[in-house]
Amino acid sequence: MTGNRAVRGLLAGLALTATLAGCGVRPSGVIVGGAAPAGPVQEVAADTRLYLVSEINLTLVVRDTGQTSSLAETLALLTDGPDAQERARGLTSEVPLDARVVEVASEPTGTTVTYASDVTALSATAVAQIVCTVNDALTATGQEAGSAPVTLVGRGRSRGPNTCPVTP
Repeated sequence: MTGNRAVRGLLAGLALTATLAGCGVRPSGVIVGGAAPAGPVQEVAADTRLYLVSEINLTLVVRDTGQTSSLAETLALLTDGPDAQERARGLTSEVPLDARVVEVASEPTGTTVTYASDVTALSATAVAQIVCTVNDALTATGQEAGSAPVTLVGRGRSRGPNTCPVTP
């Protein structure tokens, strides 16, 4: 029993010494951060979130791309459509393969996605896929514009502003 008391005494002494020594962090005053970021969307999360079509419903698909993507790159993935695994699950896309994004501008009041083609030719489902993908990507990164309307522009025509879910 004397050995146990010695071990307990040693452990208690070490704990007291560690407590008194502290962890090396010195107290400081309040540190004030800068203003929240605003302006064009630069990057979205490494897990890319796309809205594809399952029969007639939009379905959220999360792809592990392993890298951070811009919103324009995310929309390019949406334009490419479902990958082999997603197609095997019966997922499709109505976003045409020639729907090339020219510019994405995001502000707290809304996001404008400019396409090289006429956006009035897009189906209501394609518009919903794009709008929900944009809203979701911005929400996932904590951007104020995540719930703001999305307007699609191309060849002098526009669709929107819309929010997700889009009602045709």
